[in-house]
Amino acid sequence: MSYSYTVLSRKVLTSRTRGVCLFIALALLPGFLFAKEYTIKQIADKTLLNREPVISETGLIAWYAYERTKDTSRADIFIYKDGIAQKLTKNKGDSGLHPYVYRDMVVWAGSLSKEVEYQESVYVAPEPEKINADELTGTNGNETAVKPAETKAASAPVVSMVTKTMLKQGWGICRWADGQAKPVSFSLDSGSAKLSSAHTPTNQLVDSLDTKNTDLPQEAADGILNVTSPVCWGDYISWQRASPWPCGWEIVLSRVGDAPQQLTTNCYYDMGPQMHDRYLVWYAWDGQDYEIMMRDLETGETVQLTNNNFDDVSPMIWNGVVVWEGYPSVEGDIFLWREGKIMMISDNIEDDVNPRIWGQYVVWQGIQDDNYEIFLYDGASSRRITNNSYDDVDPDVRDGVICWVGYVDNWDAEVLIQEVNESTSTILTDNDYEDHHPRTANGLVVWEAKREGLPLIYVAEPR
Repeated sequence: MSYSYTVLSRKVLTSRTRGVCLFIALALLPGFLFAKEYTIKQIADKTLLNREPVISETGLIAWYAYERTKDTSRADIFIYKDGIAQKLTKNKGDSGLHPYVYRDMVVWAGSLSKEVEYQESVYVAPEPEKINADELTGTNGNETAVKPAETKAASAPVVSMVTKTMLKQGWGICRWADGQAKPVSFSLDSGSAKLSSAHTPTNQLVDSLDTKNTDLPQEAADGILNVTSPVCWGDYISWQRASPWPCGWEIVLSRVGDAPQQLTTNCYYDMGPQMHDRYLVWYAWDGQDYEIMMRDLETGETVQLTNNNFDDVSPMIWNGVVVWEGYPSVEGDIFLWREGKIMMISDNIEDDVNPRIWGQYVVWQGIQDDNYEIFLYDGASSRRITNNSYDDVDPDVRDGVICWVGYVDNWDAEVLIQEVNESTSTILTDNDYEDHHPRTANGLVVWEAKREGLPLIYVAEPR
């Protein structure tokens, strides 16, 4: 059950707005200005452990949850839209982890199960054919005896096909759209029932999971397919898949209705796929360090954006512009690639990490004066948007709103927000428990809060 309440969020002034007049105003208003009102709702099942909320540009929210007594392999995928929460993994044996959302579509790594029909060969030997016997005279010459009926040899067994049902479970990448959960790339679970050589399945694996869609691909593998980090855009879905030892991870791409295509075959580590519009990016080990790769989904061309002697990792992309963390020294810096040119957009001598991008804006966290602050690049220059004595981390930006986690007064973590064209930050939460992993889109902010040891999902909507 969800509940809601209204918060009159307080605003924290940044360094750009500090001045004599504002100092007087703060003195009169005990340090705070009241901003717009927000309605905050708890939308998750309060009996479950709820993790990793994400939100799409249409306001669709997804996360995974599982019972206290079970591990994450038994987790389910939940969504929330227009005031309604529902579970996507509804059948016995269904599960899901690490959801990713695009518009009104969700992809995740997990399993789907369904009872399916199969045909089994049954060998039936016919009854022997009886032969009528003549009456014979008994040995005493007085009594008449009947000789037992003789039989012909039994004919060859007849093969009969019997239809039975079994529970099939597939593991891999799942996709939910138009109200239906369907498999994208699956293997048969080694722990479930399998067909023997005498069994003739009526459908392929994926078709058996969804018999109304016979054009979905099947991917054969032994046991559970080790996949993670699914992302999607339009009809495309990408993820990273573990290769057999001694190789690492590879990048796989699938278009709805087409067979999955493994894009990398280098026996190294290719990880962290991200997708926007017609481009897919990831970072890859080249034998010496990690570099940034990009693929044009329309032309099929893959290019290496970086070629240096240090690690470049965790790329993000928007409208063909790529940002990532680079480590030319011990500390990280934020780099940006646009139209073939690379530039460093952070100028801090300490760590700058965790970039996110939307439009022309890039946000990240960087160490300044011994604690993390939030920085913003507006397409032309970079500036610090927080200036305090506590850590501000895990930023996100979308649809003109920036959100992040701040350890206000060096106490518990709170969620803060700020519009990209403003210079003050609003403390969205003001409680005595931990608020983490905020994400924003469509004017909403969603996050995970650990309340009384139980992770729950909250969403804030402007009134």
